[in-house]
Amino acid sequence: MPRVAFCLLLAGTAPAFAQGQDAPARAFAQARFDEARAGFEAVTARSDVSVEELALAHRYLASLALLFEDDRAAAEHAEAALALSASQEVPEGSPDGTRALLARAATGRGDRRLELALTLPERIAAGAPLLVRAHLTDGASLLAGEIELRCELPRVSPVETRGGGGSVEIRIDTSAAQGGDHVRCLARARSPGGALLRTTRAQGVVGVPIVDRGHTTASSGGGHAWIWIGAGAAVAVAGVVVGVLAASSARDIVVGSVEVEGF
Repeated sequence: MPRVAFCLLLAGTAPAFAQGQDAPARAFAQARFDEARAGFEAVTARSDVSVEELALAHRYLASLALLFEDDRAAAEHAEAALALSASQEVPEGSPDGTRALLARAATGRGDRRLELALTLPERIAAGAPLLVRAHLTDGASLLAGEIELRCELPRVSPVETRGGGGSVEIRIDTSAAQGGDHVRCLARARSPGGALLRTTRAQGVVGVPIVDRGHTTASSGGGHAWIWIGAGAAVAVAGVVVGVLAASSARDIVVGSVEVEGF
């Protein structure tokens, strides 16, 4: 039995849904809660809703879960709403407790929102297998849909994959790659209903390892230094190539200068 005694019902609400998707909000405002819940669940199953519309639907579903005394579902919908949007706007007609529920979810999350991370190695070597990974961070269980990942590299057929579980990865054969080639990757995260949640792009450059000819000014391990043209910054000064590569840790930072004939 819904907790209707705790509701303040206000007719004529104007939710921020696209035309044709506001019927469940009207049902909610008119205390037709079963109809409203079914309607908002249908909204979350659609592929043509925006992130804000999806967040609003989850806030309504959090309120409805409280009405139907399902505290676990209420918390899950509140978490999904806050993963998508910082808004804690309480739908008009919500039961007592909705505002506190959203506030608790916001406090636990802070300013973190759902993100789609796309990782490429700091150094991409021609001929070596290239692993690219896309994964969700700071998400919510109700938002775990499908991730699409596609990467392109000159002279190599595009590689793509898709899958659930919050993470996908692909391996690219770089045997045909040449120094200076750009690896361009695009990842998309979708809701269980197929709505686009996040898009992330990243690119890397295949490096050209140049053997030191004895003019190294600094290296990470003594002996020969490897300068990765394109992976970091490269400039030519009086026939000398100076490269700087900033990687993930201090021991990976290589600063060197190499004379290159015919450069």
